[in-house]
Amino acid sequence: MDGSRQLDTKIIIVLILILGFITNIYTKFEFTNMECIATDKEYGKFDYCYLKSKNRTYKYASMKYSTSEILPKNLLIALTVEKRLNGYKPFLYNISVDFCRYIRNPNPGNKVANFFYSLIKPYTNINHSCAYTGDIIVDKVPISFLSYKLTELLHFPDGDYRITTYMIIKDIKRTKIMIYFKLF
Repeated sequence: MDGSRQLDTKIIIVLILILGFITNIYTKFEFTNMECIATDKEYGKFDYCYLKSKNRTYKYASMKYSTSEILPKNLLIALTVEKRLNGYKPFLYNISVDFCRYIRNPNPGNKVANFFYSLIKPYTNINHSCAYTGDIIVDKVPISFLSYKLTELLHFPDGDYRITTYMIIKDIKRTKIMIYFKLF
């Protein structure tokens, strides 16, 4: 009986140590910058585009794009993920999606588009089929949500990254959004 208690105690101590190590192995996500550029100022403009830190744990990104025109049914979104290595170099993803067609009929086989859309879907008003009228808003995307998606669901290696997104309408780049972040 005494020997089995010692064995049980040793097993519990080993489990506590293992769990302690597991909880300390994690990747941290942090925004470093966000830029929103209306490349065609006659078509629309960004009313705001910012990163905000309420406290150490609650940080978020928000943007609002206003246009006086109805966004047509041929809205193309081009997205590139770049990693900083002597300048930003393409890393892993460089995709273009007919956004209106994608929203109308989301293809479960298009894993990359599904993943990147899931990063903003709960925080945006672009969640129905085209045509869009009014403003495009992405409101208060929290860093904790992005950290979970980019470090636990999709394991990016440590480093500095930039996600560049273009909104292309009638073969003209109307917007350019660059989100800079660091994983460490």
